[in-house]
Amino acid sequence: MTTPLWKKVLWEQLQKNIQKQGLSSCFMTLCLATPSARTVVFRSFAGEDHADELGWTSNCLVVTSDKRSNKFKELQNNRDYEVCWFMHGTGEQYRLKGTVFIYPQDEASSLPPVYRRLSSSEQQDIKSLGSKVFLNKQQGQDTFDWEAERRRHFANLDGWLRATFSPKKISTLDITGLDDSGEWFISPNQQDLNDAYENFCLIILTVKQMDYVSLSGERKLYTD
Repeated sequence: MTTPLWKKVLWEQLQKNIQKQGLSSCFMTLCLATPSARTVVFRSFAGEDHADELGWTSNCLVVTSDKRSNKFKELQNNRDYEVCWFMHGTGEQYRLKGTVFIYPQDEASSLPPVYRRLSSSEQQDIKSLGSKVFLNKQQGQDTFDWEAERRRHFANLDGWLRATFSPKKISTLDITGLDDSGEWFISPNQQDLNDAYENFCLIILTVKQMDYVSLSGERKLYTD
């Protein structure tokens, strides 16, 4: 897979901003076609992790959502989006335009491609529980498993945020380990965890265009 120039630029500058400003650099404003804007968190590129080598790569950005939210409902009518992402650490603005996919609502076969890395290292010293469950479920498959990706992002949430997906009002929803299959989670509130997962979905952003502007006056338009 050829990595487009827009992704190289965006990823390199995001790393610089995280070093200077922390993970708040991952907050970006997502505007849907209504128009309707809200702040969301960039979780990762699909199949990629900032700390663990998962063996996959893609050019689509992942954010998460609750299927009960207004955002989810608005996306039923129009899948176009625009993101405005200002990175304070380097004084740069990125405006991305493209199309949204939703998993698990959309069939996995219709989702944008995720590719195996041509020279991936062995998966050693895996740090997060999310990466472990992803690799366990992905094992032995030649095509990318979007359900494994969904579980990875669910595990990577903080317990208080995971609890917001529950139909019940609870303050936290902790994950303490993996079950015997290695593909699902153990929790002190097991049924609540299972119910919360039913409301959890991935919003997958493909990029057709990125408009770059810096406070120094530089401007450039990147197209896919």
